[in-house]
Amino acid sequence: MGFHRLLFLALAGMLIWAGGAGAQTPGTAKIAIDNAPPYRIVELQGGKHTFSGIYVDIVRELAARCNIRLEFVEVPFRRALMMAEEGQSDMMLGPSRSPEREDYMSYLVGDLGRENEAFYLSEGALDIHEYEDLAGMKIGVLRGAKYFDRFDNDKSLLKLELGDYPRGVKLLQRGKLDALIMPVLLGDYLVARTKAFVRKSTYQVEGRASHFTVSRRSPLMSRIGELERTLAEMQTDGFIDLVKARYAE
Repeated sequence: MGFHRLLFLALAGMLIWAGGAGAQTPGTAKIAIDNAPPYRIVELQGGKHTFSGIYVDIVRELAARCNIRLEFVEVPFRRALMMAEEGQSDMMLGPSRSPEREDYMSYLVGDLGRENEAFYLSEGALDIHEYEDLAGMKIGVLRGAKYFDRFDNDKSLLKLELGDYPRGVKLLQRGKLDALIMPVLLGDYLVARTKAFVRKSTYQVEGRASHFTVSRRSPLMSRIGELERTLAEMQTDGFIDLVKARYAE
């Protein structure tokens, strides 16, 4: 391959990154997130959205160590998946792995942990002791989310798709749902901070591992190795555990 051809390809790569994946600022990686505390916390302060949470704090440190600028945008979870698929965002924070998602996202080596899924119950609902107790219940689920295979594939259950978990907690309080499935840390966090009078089911199931992902249409794909090495370093030096502990307080 000639020198001019190599030069052209190098310049083309730089230009792609400058406009990459729908980023608003040249050289900036766009991350689309939903409000799912304490992992991804989106708040409105002074007319502007602020972004924090376990995954946000971790990815900010990851980006700083890799000299990458970040831009966050709030969208529903399902829309975040679509943006990754269409190349309108560069990364997602916390999705679980599935074959269809792997078609359009690359999962960074090393997961962010997993936790139990529980059903949070409205005041009048009976406790759930086993899977069969879900029959006949109106169950809130996050649109686009995956929980565990038996539940995800069960067409006999009555599931109401929601744009975000905080709305689901409000519907529980109003008796519009019998149950809402959530990761335990997320569910406990929301219930404690909203002082919602809801109960957690006895029945719980181990959830899927969460990951950082990169859109296969993002220029960041060329830096996957660097991101994975840096994420591993952050695990080894204790930064990730420090962030998790801070939000567990």
